[in-house]
Amino acid sequence: MMNTRCLKEHVVCLKMLKGILCTLKEVTDYLFDDDALNIRRRELLHLKWSDRVYDPIQSQILSVISSKEFENLLLHKRLLYSEFLTKSNRKVFVGAFDY
Repeated sequence: MMNTRCLKEHVVCLKMLKGILCTLKEVTDYLFDDDALNIRRRELLHLKWSDRVYDPIQSQILSVISSKEFENLLLHKRLLYSEFLTKSNRKVFVGAFDY
């Protein structure tokens, strides 16, 4: 009599455990799906940002850097630096506002 009662309780507990495990699996699947959707949403947002913001700014920067005006600016900068080194090698004080 005790064994049949234990067996019935055991069966009921197993059914409850099976229900809990099913619920847990559903919740876990939902969370994984939600994480995957969030990752995909972030990827799409980054792609949009890249197309709308980064690419236009990058192309403008590249066009300025490849221009003749930028080369002249670099040449002028090198000249000023060379002048500074020449003056500083004479051990004469060179003020910051001379340039």
